[in-house]
Amino acid sequence: MITHQWSKLTRDVQLEVFDILAQDCDNDGSGYIGRGDRAIISAKGGLATYTTVCKEWQTFFERGSFDQYLHRQRNLVEHIWLCIELGTYTCPSCVENGYEISDPDANAISESIGKLLQMLSTWRKDQVLANGLVLEISHYSPSDSQHVFKGYLHFGSELFENEVSEKYRSSVHDPYHGWSHGRRSKHPTPTTLRPLPNVEVVKGLVIRRQSRRPYLEYCLNNIVKCLSNLEYINFEPWRRFINYVSLRTSWFALPKTMKSSTIFEDFNENWNTIRCFDESTGELKEDVEFVRTPEPSVSGAVAWMSRQLEKVCVSYMINAKDFFEAREPHFVWSKLTSLSLTSLLLKATADTSAINSMLAEAGVAALEMPKLQTMEIWNGMKRMLLKPEVLDNWDRVSQLHTKRSLSVQATRRLDPSEVKSHAAAIRKLGINEHVIHPVSLEQIDRESNLHFEP
Repeated sequence: MITHQWSKLTRDVQLEVFDILAQDCDNDGSGYIGRGDRAIISAKGGLATYTTVCKEWQTFFERGSFDQYLHRQRNLVEHIWLCIELGTYTCPSCVENGYEISDPDANAISESIGKLLQMLSTWRKDQVLANGLVLEISHYSPSDSQHVFKGYLHFGSELFENEVSEKYRSSVHDPYHGWSHGRRSKHPTPTTLRPLPNVEVVKGLVIRRQSRRPYLEYCLNNIVKCLSNLEYINFEPWRRFINYVSLRTSWFALPKTMKSSTIFEDFNENWNTIRCFDESTGELKEDVEFVRTPEPSVSGAVAWMSRQLEKVCVSYMINAKDFFEAREPHFVWSKLTSLSLTSLLLKATADTSAINSMLAEAGVAALEMPKLQTMEIWNGMKRMLLKPEVLDNWDRVSQLHTKRSLSVQATRRLDPSEVKSHAAAIRKLGINEHVIHPVSLEQIDRESNLHFEP
């Protein structure tokens, strides 16, 4: 009945209807606009539900007409989420396929990103909102949440697990994949882009933790190079056990328009177990570091490029000690207002003299940051006395920025039983809200409630 009535309308009237729908969705500012070729594009509005009205609406939103429609409405678009759906897989290859990228999937990712950037390259800055666009990219397979991780780790195209998925996951009893009555019963065990066009309208690039496979890391350099007016990056790769050479080169490729960068290397003990398990021997691979030692050259690259930025947050991927040791005499962070880094030294068993040395170096570096408002160095929990050298260096920093003497304030000691995840640690410590995307922080919190309990 609906299809019949719709077909009687002229094309102009049909487009007017779409305009009205777009305006309604703009008012609530949430949801998806539609599905592209193996991709979901999210923008300012929520039109995905309308693809179920009839086949013609589905065709409009899922194929070329949608591109034309999005192009016409570009002055309303604030955020585009390209979520690329990969191929499915089955047992017993679910562990490897849940991490690696096949050639068809790699081609799908390259093609989807290329098509979107090609369209955006035709947009001019005066045709979009003054704040520019945020481009978010992710990929997943529908099979990701159907095997070892079920609804435990978040993979899909939604921000959070919906009621249907949660109900399904809570009823799962699948000993083969390590699940017993909705909870994990044991630790899991295993059973490049083409040349891209210049895009001037994208000011923010977001790659959240929902992309578990490392393919986008390899593409990052090329993507960044084509975004000529990029101002900030939010990048959340999963922990890998090799050096981040590709990331190091990406830092040297940042455009001069960059103002802010957030990099959060996520990790999960069960995920690490799968990645480090040698199926042929039935044991963990040799020389595996579950707490990976960061590559000093990456820290050096961050220190070098951060001199042009206003805000820098890098968690777990680099070590604060390496960052400050990479400082050269001529380094000046003339724009930097906020710096947040993690340090492997900040743990209960650490040598306090090494911590004091690192904090003293941080104070010397802070003297070359004339606009600095906040510096955070965090990781675990450690109670210790600060040496006079540390206090003296930071007193000089305080005099430089506030014309007042240094004041050291002790905070309450945290109960380790309250810190069940790195998300909980961030909240308990009151860490800068920019160290991780708020959606990712909430996802980690929810996932931590399903951790294996011995």
